[in-house]
Amino acid sequence: MAARKDAEIRRAGRMERYHITRHHLGFDSCVLVAAQYHSSSGTLGPLTLFPALAHLIHTHAALSVHLTGDLFHNPAFSRLPSIDLSLVVQFVQEEHTLQQVAEDQLSKAFDTSSNVLPLWRLVVLPNGLVFFAYHHAIGDGMSGLAFHRGLLAALNTPFTFTSDTIVQVPTNITLVPPLEHLTPTSPSPTKLFKTIFNLYAPTSWTRRVSAWTGTPVSYSGSLRINIKFIEFTPSDITQFKKMCREHGTTLTAAFHALAVSALASLLDSSDDDVNSASVVGSMKKGKRYKYISIYIPISLRSFTKTSPDAMCDHVSAYHTYTPLHSYLPLPLPASASLPCKDTPNPTHDLTAFWSQARILSQKLKENKARSRQETGLLKFLFGDYEGFFRDKVGKKREGGLELSNVGSLSPSPTTAPSPPTTTSPTTVPCPTQPSTQWQIHKVYFTQNDVVCGAALKMNVVGDGLGGVNVGVSWGEGLGEEFVRRFREAFAFVLGGGVEV
Repeated sequence: MAARKDAEIRRAGRMERYHITRHHLGFDSCVLVAAQYHSSSGTLGPLTLFPALAHLIHTHAALSVHLTGDLFHNPAFSRLPSIDLSLVVQFVQEEHTLQQVAEDQLSKAFDTSSNVLPLWRLVVLPNGLVFFAYHHAIGDGMSGLAFHRGLLAALNTPFTFTSDTIVQVPTNITLVPPLEHLTPTSPSPTKLFKTIFNLYAPTSWTRRVSAWTGTPVSYSGSLRINIKFIEFTPSDITQFKKMCREHGTTLTAAFHALAVSALASLLDSSDDDVNSASVVGSMKKGKRYKYISIYIPISLRSFTKTSPDAMCDHVSAYHTYTPLHSYLPLPLPASASLPCKDTPNPTHDLTAFWSQARILSQKLKENKARSRQETGLLKFLFGDYEGFFRDKVGKKREGGLELSNVGSLSPSPTTAPSPPTTTSPTTVPCPTQPSTQWQIHKVYFTQNDVVCGAALKMNVVGDGLGGVNVGVSWGEGLGEEFVRRFREAFAFVLGGGVEV
């Protein structure tokens, strides 16, 4: 097959450059969304999966590009002439756990120097679990759900398959524009002044000095990360969501209050195995942490008018210094283990807990539009994204906790929509062939920016059965006992939770 010269589609936008630079420095690897596919007949082998993937490649331009140009100063997205699915899809025959595959994938960066590999890959397990790993520059967290929705619909669309595993990429593909081309992102003078002050003022003048952010930023060349997934059943979550509605708050805000309460109890602990300097960072003798520095990613798709079924990097974040206070009857005894079906003492006054959740919920609503300014601030790096990240090494980490909720995997169309291109030579619609009805049950979400990201991450996603799964991840700076106690305390309040 004769290769066609790749063509530049467009230059990377500001948020895309942010993620390209961070990856190119070795500070992060990928975003990962895994989904478990079930069918009454058939398995996810090449003959089933490859036609569906070929359809997706024609539907989502982000799956057909690689990076070109100077990745530090002038990166661009260029079209690959073709994609060899045998190079990006791995079928694993041996039994592996969810945690093993997730940690393995998140430890691997993409080869952005390749002129044949796209910025994504798949791992397929015998039990139907499909891991979609992708470069953050081609997709935010919601993009992982968009991929699996599209794949599910394509699997339920009848196709015939030829023996060629190479998908020709259409010449007329177009990427979703960068977010600054679709919505105003310029920071206000007040926002700009506050940002400059926080950058250059002595740390002792800011709340950051007394905020828990884990251990300082360090880089050893490793992207090693630890992950634990906690599953909450539909019944557990349905009841908790009902309580959230009754108290005028959201699941994200309530999870935030739960996480803060758990961390506050741990950071106040006198147990040296839990609360050591190597685990929680350092404070001057006699001083105590007053806040937790928390980042909550916010989707900007409602402002860019971008469909939830699109793949793009349209995200910002809300940052808050939350007072370090436990609003719940914690901590748990050290001997506690999951699953724990006990519930908090019903006589305990939870007014403060729900008040804290309600306040954050309101702040998130109020700051959603303003969060666009966070991405606009990148303009004032004047192209020096590399220096921005390198300057973080050796300094106090900016975030102690990141709480990211991408929502639930909403129902898909019965069959896949036609792509905005001509039909691929490798995928030919066959209306007379009966469709195999596939379903998605469990969904899991996680990511890795372990070098300079928040010390502790919680990635939340709703699955196809009505449950919620939380991916808890952390780097080498936090101890296993500290994070174990955190997970137990968090799950305890919801009345259960099973680690997988």
